[in-house]
Amino acid sequence: MKSKILGLLALIVIAGKAHAQTEQGKNLLGGSASYTSSKKSTLKDYFNEKNDAQVGLSFGHFFWKNLSLGVKASYNSGTSKVTTDYLYNYNGGTFYMLVNAYTDTEYRYAAVGPFARYYIDLSGRFKIYSELAAAFGFGKQKNMFVAPQREYHSGHYKSRDFSLNAGAAIYPTKKLAIEIGFNLGSYSYATAEYGDTFERTKGFSFGLNNFKPILGIGYHF
Repeated sequence: MKSKILGLLALIVIAGKAHAQTEQGKNLLGGSASYTSSKKSTLKDYFNEKNDAQVGLSFGHFFWKNLSLGVKASYNSGTSKVTTDYLYNYNGGTFYMLVNAYTDTEYRYAAVGPFARYYIDLSGRFKIYSELAAAFGFGKQKNMFVAPQREYHSGHYKSRDFSLNAGAAIYPTKKLAIEIGFNLGSYSYATAEYGDTFERTKGFSFGLNNFKPILGIGYHF
């Protein structure tokens, strides 16, 4: 898949010129969508399945040539299932049994934050870019823990994400861009509150270990 995308980009670079509008004083209105699905086994949680989806809108202004500053908004949803071995205490007594347990998590939240994007011209129809972005989210999260009895939790979800992205913009016309972006590195911090229970997760990610493109479209005016 990677080789096909790179080949398509190379053909567009060779093609004619569209002279995209990234000059000072121009604006950029964009939309994007992404979906990722992963399954992995670890020593602690021997099976972890996760699905995430995102749709977003953005608006930027070119304060300098090729440099756009603006705001992004997105709606995010996802599910995860973590399966583990769990030492279960029956009836509160002294007898314990190792059982197969799992946790189902579902979340939905909206996020908004600033971004800065810089374009590099390779041809009239093709540009690459780097981007710094931050997103602050709020929404709901639900958990169901089964081991073997079921426990349900529902509460407020908040997140803070900071990312470094890169991508390419293809211009079939002067004002229209088709974009494909990738995350190069990010830091995320999220909390979930269920009454008196408070959960916190945080972590870094680097590189293109997983090929998870973000597809978008942009209108320059």
